[in-house]
Amino acid sequence: MNPSISSPLLFLGAPGLIGNQVIPALINAGFSVLAGSRRGLSVGGAPGVGVDMRDPASLARAMQGVAAVGLVICDVKDMESLISWGA
Repeated sequence: MNPSISSPLLFLGAPGLIGNQVIPALINAGFSVLAGSRRGLSVGGAPGVGVDMRDPASLARAMQGVAAVGLVICDVKDMESLISWGA
């Protein structure tokens, strides 16, 4: 990836263990990062964006204008419900 990308990267599941490590590293590497989570918490210097991954409209709003999306979530019992709307 190229830090000269002007659009931000959206990191979903940001407040977790991985997001707390990866987001500051991305920012230190020169990337613009948005921290996506249900509560919209800022993480590691990235502004928070509230997003409900079960709501396609919420995801669409959060992804407007971003260059790429990273998704890191723990094992979810009903994972199919998170991805079935896109099928």
